[in-house]
Amino acid sequence: AEDTPIRIQANVGAVTTKAGAGLYDQNNNFENNAKINVYIFENGGTTYTYGSSGLLEYTADGNGYLDVKDPGGSSSVPQYFPANGHGIDVYGIYPTSIMQLSSPQNFRVQENQTADADYKKSDLMFASCQTNKTKSDNITLTFNHKLAKVIVILKQGDGLLDSDLNEAEVKLTKTYVKCSIAKVDNNTFGDITVSNDAANDQKDIIVGKWDSSTNSQSNGIAAIVVPQTVSKGTQLFEVKLKNN
Repeated sequence: AEDTPIRIQANVGAVTTKAGAGLYDQNNNFENNAKINVYIFENGGTTYTYGSSGLLEYTADGNGYLDVKDPGGSSSVPQYFPANGHGIDVYGIYPTSIMQLSSPQNFRVQENQTADADYKKSDLMFASCQTNKTKSDNITLTFNHKLAKVIVILKQGDGLLDSDLNEAEVKLTKTYVKCSIAKVDNNTFGDITVSNDAANDQKDIIVGKWDSSTNSQSNGIAAIVVPQTVSKGTQLFEVKLKNN
């Protein structure tokens, strides 16, 4: 039993892509080298400890599995099931900036989500705890989105051609980008409260640039936003055409 490695699968509960690419592939897998916080605890005992207070940083292999890396990220550091026959409890958080914490912690979406890397940093996800898993069990963490997504589709109107929309920059205007997470532990991902600090946290979010050759009504361009109430009559979008 001491030599039985812990093998963890991970998937995304609902596919969310940015113009057909990004953090997850068509099979709901995390992309290769995506970093994820995974917590592992011995079920029913404290003899076996994992990582730092249960926390380990896992790296997705692009094929649906997670692999622990050393601090330099160059080699595998396997984790093993307890030799006493106990099971393990496992859950996960993405991105790695959010950890298990009993007190509130802040999270911000990126103000420019044009690049896939910044879109990914904005996608807050949590995988509920898999309890008392033993060496004979499959361990699969399903990550669910905790924020919201806005999809923007541009469509030519009177006096415009599709080509006129090419390279148009789309913004979400005066949007709150910061939230507070009440707590995170093996049982709970706490309530999310949007910031109300207009001076520091109400920003424009650059969704991206429209590409008439690849974007269409089927996918559009997308941004991750903190769930919030927008007052009636508020300007929500700004579209700047290439030729102004």
